[in-house]
Amino acid sequence: MNIAKTKTNWVPILVVGVLLLLAYVIYSGKLQFQNVFQFTQNSFAPLNPDNQYYLYTVAISVAPSNICVGSSVTGTISSNIPNGICTVFVNPNNAGWQIFANVNLDSNGIYSTSQVISVTGTASFRAVCCDSSGNCKTSNDAMITVSTCGSTTTTTLLSTTTTTIASSPSGRECSTSLDCIRLGRNYRCVDGYCVYTTPETTTTTTTLPQPWCSDTDGGKDYWVKGTASDYWHANIMTDYCIGDTLYEYSCGSDSKFTFDTYECYRDPVHTELGGCVNGACVHYCYDEEGSYNIFTSGKVYSDTWHLTNYVNPQFESCMSSGSVYSTSEKWCEGTTAKSTNVQCPPEHPLCQFGQPGRCQ
Repeated sequence: MNIAKTKTNWVPILVVGVLLLLAYVIYSGKLQFQNVFQFTQNSFAPLNPDNQYYLYTVAISVAPSNICVGSSVTGTISSNIPNGICTVFVNPNNAGWQIFANVNLDSNGIYSTSQVISVTGTASFRAVCCDSSGNCKTSNDAMITVSTCGSTTTTTLLSTTTTTIASSPSGRECSTSLDCIRLGRNYRCVDGYCVYTTPETTTTTTTLPQPWCSDTDGGKDYWVKGTASDYWHANIMTDYCIGDTLYEYSCGSDSKFTFDTYECYRDPVHTELGGCVNGACVHYCYDEEGSYNIFTSGKVYSDTWHLTNYVNPQFESCMSSGSVYSTSEKWCEGTTAKSTNVQCPPEHPLCQFGQPGRCQ
């Protein structure tokens, strides 16, 4: 009895295996990006996601930020996430954040688009951009204000009466304007007679309010907390601190408020002095001697020295001119440091050069 050996054809099996492997790779890649943006289906909590990657930077801008209806505006996202994906959120007229669009960054981490705006109001934009591994970064907020600009003109038709009197249709005085209608559309019944009225055109011009801006601390005063508001923005902005960095709001030349940052000085030795506190930099002065005293010697710590480009702290030292000795006295007046040279009195005439500055 002959048993024939069956020859197995491995080619179809190999093809099926390759296709299954390829499908798994593609599906896994989709899941990778899908997991990054799964939050878009449920909530807006990821406006500031927990997986903020410290090496990434994302900035969103809208230019120009103040436009008239019918003008074009350009939105740009700049990042160091090549080929990343961004979810753009919008907060129109402070009504709450909502998803605006999902966009793809190019190989340089850039996305830009332009469009014509046809509605008025304000809107803030924020972007959350992620790489394929789910590492994300949240951008700053960019605001746009769209207004109606210039003057509006309204044309109104008014009528003035003349003394031209026509005969009424029946040869008698009229009782209503219906009695005068056969004479023409511009005839009216006035005081019992059909009177012709001449149309006039009157133009009324309404001028929009002039832009304005106000700042309660009078401008860029880094040592006073202030609040800025203007014609263009519905909200107001108050100076605030992040660490010792002050975010100072003030009015620009275009009657719009803007902000800049300023590093408040904190004493390097007495670190409890100075810095940024509650939206303003803090002036300080600390005298080791406690007060003005030419017979003791000490150091004075103050941001006054830093602001006037002197070394902080300042030491008191001795000086001499021939047989006349002086000390460079330092002291505090409130939060301001003071300095002067004082000649030693006859009862304590000496102040050794190179020694601590005090009269002996």
